[in-house]
Amino acid sequence: MNPADPASTKPPPKYQVRDEELLLDFYRKLFWNRLVPKIPTSITPNTLTIVGQLCALLSAVATGAAVAGHPVFYLVSAFLLVAYLTFDNIDGAHARRTQQTSVLGEFLDHGLDGLASTAILIVTGYVLTIDQSPLWFVLLAALGAFSFTALFWEQFRTGLLVIPRFSSTEGITVLFVYQLVRFFAGSPEWLAFSLDHITAGTVLVLIVLLGYAGAAIPSVMRASKVGVAGWELVPLLVLMASQLGFAALGGHFLIPAAAVGILGANVTCRLIILRHRGGSGPFIAPWLFSSVVPLVIAVALPTLWTPSGWALVSLGILVVDYGKNLIVGGNELLHHAPTARTA
Repeated sequence: MNPADPASTKPPPKYQVRDEELLLDFYRKLFWNRLVPKIPTSITPNTLTIVGQLCALLSAVATGAAVAGHPVFYLVSAFLLVAYLTFDNIDGAHARRTQQTSVLGEFLDHGLDGLASTAILIVTGYVLTIDQSPLWFVLLAALGAFSFTALFWEQFRTGLLVIPRFSSTEGITVLFVYQLVRFFAGSPEWLAFSLDHITAGTVLVLIVLLGYAGAAIPSVMRASKVGVAGWELVPLLVLMASQLGFAALGGHFLIPAAAVGILGANVTCRLIILRHRGGSGPFIAPWLFSSVVPLVIAVALPTLWTPSGWALVSLGILVVDYGKNLIVGGNELLHHAPTARTA
């Protein structure tokens, strides 16, 4: 199945972004603006993008090691997150400085950012000790992935990507500090998430969940001003919510948590491809709904296989389609006209 409908003949839209992040100027003045001129021109912006993604993924691995009983990896994870944030912000500046901006660069930057977002959500769940409550862990991942995708849905429908005031820069900064606390203070009871009694950790988790839940609302409201109904996002929300079923059945929470992130990254890729084709949709491929079939089988035939096994099948369906979108879309946009990238 093609990742998008190529029938439209509209010209590619101009790349527009409005970054409202609160800490963006702070990091630029402190570090990034000084670093960019020192990057050799032989290093491509896409290389920086990919290295940044690897840092985010390794951060999730390091956090898992820390939770497993090796707290020094909280420090490793914290600095890997800052490394990801740095690469994610200097790739665009380096592209403009060396005149290497491209549609492919934008596609990789945001299409792969869904992977980094997934990794960061997993780190967040572990650091906030939600791993003891599987449903809450997957809910956190689903809400975060949904709000991430909603930003690019808004851009697809309005032509403008609006990065909110509290976004990855602020979130990673908070995670960095929180991981330092976990390294030096361990996991005191008052800092741990609990469903039995209210702790500082419980309050923080609720704040994070409410923040993610409300993050998509501004995108929907802005899109509504140009006549686009937010109901378009309901199928995506349903697909992500279905992954909660695997955790409810006792499957390992990391599998559906990764699945919702991959789903968000996949739909984001499709939105970018459609936007550059001048297409109008559908932006959720019908094939993606087959990822719900394993859950139906797991509920209907509980003794046939384990919930984790069926969750892996569902994840595999999403990974295959995401990989196809990356390959097909990347190859198509490789020869596209230049465009700008975010800083």
